[in-house]
Amino acid sequence: MDQFYYELLGPRNLVKKEILIRDLADKSIQAETVYSLVSPGTEIAAWKGLPPLRPSKQYPRLIGYCNIARVTKIQHTNLDLKPGDYILTHQSHRSCFSVNDEDIICSFRDVSDNDLKRLTATYIFHLGYMALLNGSYFPGDRVAIVAYGAIGYATAQLVKAFGGEPYIFSDHLNSSDAFMHVCKKSDEALSDGLESCFDIVINNSNSWDDHILSLKLSRVKGCVVMNGFPGREGDLAGENPLASKFFYDKQLTLKHSGFVFEGDISPADIRYNLKRNMEYLSQLILLNKVEVDKLICSVYDRSQLDHLYKDLEHREIQNYSGVLKWG
Repeated sequence: MDQFYYELLGPRNLVKKEILIRDLADKSIQAETVYSLVSPGTEIAAWKGLPPLRPSKQYPRLIGYCNIARVTKIQHTNLDLKPGDYILTHQSHRSCFSVNDEDIICSFRDVSDNDLKRLTATYIFHLGYMALLNGSYFPGDRVAIVAYGAIGYATAQLVKAFGGEPYIFSDHLNSSDAFMHVCKKSDEALSDGLESCFDIVINNSNSWDDHILSLKLSRVKGCVVMNGFPGREGDLAGENPLASKFFYDKQLTLKHSGFVFEGDISPADIRYNLKRNMEYLSQLILLNKVEVDKLICSVYDRSQLDHLYKDLEHREIQNYSGVLKWG
């Protein structure tokens, strides 16, 4: 079987590149990818050629960071690993790779094929989890989620798992999702008594209009947490996002989400680091505490990443993301 990885050379210019055997020999653990999941916000933005988030060389670039793989060879490790175990890493869409201990986020043993597929979504849930942590979520808080893609779906699942009832604001809600509180992103929603009533608003959108909606939804001294990047695409807002009615009158807190400490450190110093978060979330998935299947029910052959990108870009699949099957 051909061993390859994907590289994006420019907007909608995806190529496969051969993996050489010598490239696998420089690290201690070798593995073969079983599934890799598309993170739609990051990957479709790169596929479409949206402006980079910071000054940098935009292309060529590797894409993907939700990879679960089977360990095939171990030269040295301090972890409880053996060939045949499975590892969750931030490797890109590729058939095989080599890593060291510090690159492994979680490991699993005796896991079914369906659970392996579901576990590829763990980091998508982590993005929603970090938004809730950064918003200082506490049981009983009223949570609004603006824009309901993959991260919005995962965040809503977590709020429900924690005993809450999220309000979803989206114009593209999948009709198969049975949430109690679903609203269109329009002024009509605000006329139903929802303006200025949410403790935490999580905005997953790049749109200025959605940013303004988030500010309107937040209560006085509420918190707006951004998983999106307002202004990355689309026209400037019709309203001033720094207007005094938001920042002076409401005394809002704005936070961006996504950053988490990735090193190994005592919980006494930093309680919520990447590996502890991911271990916790992976157990929620394995114990069916959160629903994953609607997020990843589309499975594509490993040769069809471009087809998956096109279907996600044009909303031709009804779920929120998809996975490549490699093994």
